[in-house]
Amino acid sequence: MKGNDFKKQTSTISAARALQVLQEAGFIVATYSEAPEVKKAYRKDVLAARRRFGELAAISATGRSLTMIGRHPETGQVVDVLVPLEDMLGHGALESLQKKTGLVFTQ
Repeated sequence: MKGNDFKKQTSTISAARALQVLQEAGFIVATYSEAPEVKKAYRKDVLAARRRFGELAAISATGRSLTMIGRHPETGQVVDVLVPLEDMLGHGALESLQKKTGLVFTQ
């Protein structure tokens, strides 16, 4: 349904901006004790992410997202969040990230 009430699928917050906000808030990249095996189909993306974030960084099996750990500013609880590495965040992903981290993501 297209019309005046048509809502875009993505927000105006990019994955790079979300990553920046999280890092500024003290979130760090989660790590594995041992690097998992890389599936051949996703090898290029995973290896690129490992070069960027470190060999033991908690990167998804597809290499398109990363796990970060930090403290919720209000409750002080340690939270872990999965952050995409590319594209724009969807509205649902943005709302979930804001709720879980207690941070406000703006441009």
